Amino acid sequence: MGDDEPRSWPGWHHHMTLVTLAYFFLVRLQYRLKKVPLLTLPQVCLLLSVLLPLPARTLEGVLERIAYYHRRHAAAQTSHRERTERWIVNMDDPVGPDTPLLAPPIKA
Repeated sequence: MGDDEPRSWPGWHHHMTLVTLAYFFLVRLQYRLKKVPLLTLPQVCLLLSVLLPLPARTLEGVLERIAYYHRRHAAAQTSHRERTERWIVNMDDPVGPDTPLLAPPIKA
């Protein structure tokens, strides 16, 4: 549980849900076998890959997911560019106590 470093609240919940599910799986397997299984991580992954069904994937669904990631990437690039451009300071201007730390936002 403590080895993950999520960057968002939903990411943390996603990680904790998967950790809890994996722990529940191991406890249930231990109960069914009536003994403590000495399973390694690759063995647990193999068991889960057999027991958990894979989602049905279609070409349209995969293309929509790729388009989603492209839109998200473009939005992140735009946001980064806007933030970076606001920090640009003209080095020819004299710097004094009244000099703003941030340049005004650039209108596109």
